[in-house]
Amino acid sequence: MRNTILIMLVFLHFLPFAKAQVEQPNKPNVERTCNMLPVLPSHNEITNQPAYFLNAITQSIVLSEGWNWVSINVVITMDDLKAAIVDALPDQSGMTIKDNSKRTTTYSNAGSNPGWKGSLRTIDLTQMYRINIPAACEISLEGIPMDPAAYPVTINNGVNWIGFPLAEEMTVATAFAEYTATIGDQIKAKTGNQLATYSATGWKGSLKKLSPGNGYIYKSAAEGSNTFIFPSPTKFGQ
Repeated sequence: MRNTILIMLVFLHFLPFAKAQVEQPNKPNVERTCNMLPVLPSHNEITNQPAYFLNAITQSIVLSEGWNWVSINVVITMDDLKAAIVDALPDQSGMTIKDNSKRTTTYSNAGSNPGWKGSLRTIDLTQMYRINIPAACEISLEGIPMDPAAYPVTINNGVNWIGFPLAEEMTVATAFAEYTATIGDQIKAKTGNQLATYSATGWKGSLKKLSPGNGYIYKSAAEGSNTFIFPSPTKFGQ
């Protein structure tokens, strides 16, 4: 009897310790768990860009029959542009794309090997492109918005085909605020033959604003080349 009592006393003495050992593994270590989670930088810290430039958008461009002066404001390839034109005008021939260097590519659906033929295979997103089509249509281009800071524009003496990389309208004076224009410089739009001329008092003429999707001819009176950056969009995050 005495031995039984001693065994029970010993069991009761060690019972709390044994219970704790059994329960402890099932108790979450909150502090350790939190410390193991990595602290990740935001998208802005990773890319060093506003969120506006991280999300894909669609640029829609309405093209008229005949020649169009086109500007692109999303990051795409020449193949993307060609595909968008064919999608809008299936079973058509004679569509042509031309750049400032007189390189061209023309689409034909005749013969056993239809497709685009010509020397124009790459795209320069700072340029304006002339596109000739047999019928009016609307093309859709999907890509991330162009960051003007990543695409500086070089203007040489004489005639330049320049694109407008923004998705919002902008006055000529604001668009070229970072460019040192020379008196006599001119910017021409195809629509309505609108023209802006630079004078001692700034930009004057019928061309007041640059519009998304439209390309322009810049005639520079300066000697040599000048490079500038269009202003960044004001509507970040939209």
